[in-house]
Amino acid sequence: MMPSLLTVKDAISLIHENVTSLNPENVSLFESAGRILGQSLVADRALPPFDRVMMDGFAINSDGWFEGLRKYVVCGQQMAGHIGATVEYMQECVEVATGASLPTGTDMVLPVEWVRRKGNEVVITNPAGVLIESGLFVHRKGSDHAKGDQLVAGGSILNPGEVAIAATCGYKTLTVSRLPVVSILGTGEELVAVESTPTPFQIRESNIHALSAACVLEGLQPPVLSRAPDDREKIREAVEMLVGTSDLLIFTGGVSVGRKDYLPDVLAGSGFETIFHGVRQTPGKPLWFGKMSDGPIAFGLPGNPISVVVGFARYVRLTLNLLQGIRANVPITAELTESFDCTPSFTRFLPVCIQESTSGAMCVQPRPPNNSGDLAALAGTDGFIELPGEEKCYPKGYVAAFFPWRHCGN
Repeated sequence: MMPSLLTVKDAISLIHENVTSLNPENVSLFESAGRILGQSLVADRALPPFDRVMMDGFAINSDGWFEGLRKYVVCGQQMAGHIGATVEYMQECVEVATGASLPTGTDMVLPVEWVRRKGNEVVITNPAGVLIESGLFVHRKGSDHAKGDQLVAGGSILNPGEVAIAATCGYKTLTVSRLPVVSILGTGEELVAVESTPTPFQIRESNIHALSAACVLEGLQPPVLSRAPDDREKIREAVEMLVGTSDLLIFTGGVSVGRKDYLPDVLAGSGFETIFHGVRQTPGKPLWFGKMSDGPIAFGLPGNPISVVVGFARYVRLTLNLLQGIRANVPITAELTESFDCTPSFTRFLPVCIQESTSGAMCVQPRPPNNSGDLAALAGTDGFIELPGEEKCYPKGYVAAFFPWRHCGN
């Protein structure tokens, strides 16, 4: 018999309590994208490291400008990556490019759009309404950060900006969280391989492929996929084969309380501690979660295909984040574009499509399947919203937590 059912909130709390981060590893900067930073990044020199020109134009000494000087002689040129140009007299200027070091003897830059040039002479016109002051269009050395400042905190996701910061500060290698190794086992006598021709009482396996795709979209290596019939001994053999090489095991099927739902007993016999079994939710009520001491975390998801993809998005993705050291959980919310009626009972995970909105909020349209086996109903949906199951009607504009099928950031 299945134990008393937990609430979704309690199940999430137990996952947080029982999942710890994997040990970090060192990778090259090239391999670091999307990983979780296991160190802080600090500036190895002042940023910017020199007085940086911010506009293509002409660098001048502001003293001449404030004395009314508007005509200058071009005495040199300084492009990005070069130094050496100098202004010695107020009547001189240096042609400069964006990103160049500010020439010696100058303290501001006047954009090329303000200039009429003839040979080595330029006449500069100040556009109406623009305040001219020393330092104009100059990004001063160290004005962003001093040497030794922390630029990125440990635990941050290495998105393109963070990778660029690491490169700027000379980090050839980075300490990051290790990517979890995932193995997936599908169980069921009715399942046949995708390339097979099923009999009228068989179905092609889809759950393990859906879970594998979900893992890949999380940035993981493709999981090891395997299947086993509804046979206690064969399931046990499959479990024991996967335990030693995995950080996370995901099972689908055989997790309820039917005559051939062997998985919970097999996992207990293989050394797994059951943390919970059964959640007050639909779909996916028989959800099993447990762990092995000094071994992998495991999820037992029901065999119904919608239960599988919902279970991954609501629970397994969270676990993958925790294994990588991401403990923050800022929920995404969405508004219903139309009312939705249901029978009050368990928490309801309702598939939805994102709709265009002029309100600034994410708006979603309900796309309820016929049942948790109606896999084709998911086509074109973007994720699901979580309804607490306490009301008969959720009105248009109701705001609920939204969980995308595909990871959309932390």
